[in-house]
Amino acid sequence: MTDDSPFGAQPFDMATAKALNQQDAYQQFKGYLHLRLIDRVEEIGADFAELSRGAVYRFVSLELDRLMAERPYPLNEKETEVLINQLTDELTGYGPLETALKDPEIEDILVNGPREIYLGRKGTLEHSDLVFQDEAHLMRIIYRLLGATGRRVDESSPTVDARLSNVGRINVVIPPLALNGPVISIRRFPAHPLRAEDLIETATLNAPILQFLEFAVRARCNILVSGGTSSGKTTFLNVIASYISDEERVVTIEDTAELQLQSRHVVRLESRPGGHDGAGTVNVRDLLRNTLRMRPDRIVVGEVRGGEALEMMQAMTTGHDGSLGTIHANSPGRRCSAWKSCSASAVFRAMNPACGGRSLRPSTSSSRSSVFPTGGAASPPSPR
Repeated sequence: MTDDSPFGAQPFDMATAKALNQQDAYQQFKGYLHLRLIDRVEEIGADFAELSRGAVYRFVSLELDRLMAERPYPLNEKETEVLINQLTDELTGYGPLETALKDPEIEDILVNGPREIYLGRKGTLEHSDLVFQDEAHLMRIIYRLLGATGRRVDESSPTVDARLSNVGRINVVIPPLALNGPVISIRRFPAHPLRAEDLIETATLNAPILQFLEFAVRARCNILVSGGTSSGKTTFLNVIASYISDEERVVTIEDTAELQLQSRHVVRLESRPGGHDGAGTVNVRDLLRNTLRMRPDRIVVGEVRGGEALEMMQAMTTGHDGSLGTIHANSPGRRCSAWKSCSASAVFRAMNPACGGRSLRPSTSSSRSSVFPTGGAASPPSPR
């Protein structure tokens, strides 16, 4: 479908939409119209992939006049405009999520079943008036979201993590694992990644610390950024990676590609989960092993969370200095414990193949932590 924006929509009255979305009778009527429109599309053989959103909008508007003559429903002019927009979104976009996906201020979209949707703006979550008609409606949108990613979700594989092109990353959990109905978590990629100047402006760090980090990157020190969930690890990694020279070949490795490096020579690799039986799985550790044969000047691992810690440590100490990565930990001391646990887990599984996917429990006691050398530079604090 051709359009100026992948999530373009006609403007309409948001207060009117909010009031309508709370009415069960309206949701049932909209569901009825949606099914009738699908039947009409199949009858005339229309291919919406070749049409602009404006053309589909006009089609819905004309068909709605006919359908409402058959089955009247009390709507004023503003409410009719909202209905036409929502039906157009159902046919060409992502239904109730269309408006949120096109809003650049929204950072997170969290769907907890068909009737509960939260939107995140500037780190704060707020309940939304957006709703799905039922679980079947929500699953249709999930399949549409995942369609372009090449990933699937069903009862045999009820969780999926994928990257939405030019939008962000998506995680889906469906029943029987999700008890409240299908769950969607979308993390939006910023249209304009934060720069070093932005971190100074927001008082995340000061100029001397930033200068120290610049020197550390240019001196090819190995750096790990540690922090908790949503604390800004990837954002911070993007910033310090901007100091890598354009003359260097950078290979990035991630579970779900999020890094937006501005270097000229960047090779991006992404892991693959494989089928429901595990066949075809390519994890971060496999990619890291392969990267060592790709003549990288720098290796950047989006997140170290498993056996890849062992390969990364070996790479850091055998000529691939200047590596960068992130790791989940609430302090540099606990980061060392997490790193050692990931490495020990890899060795344990190699020596005991029968252990399957089990891993060693990470130590969380800071008193047992020790300084782990990563190339001569201490890991910088994660921005909060």
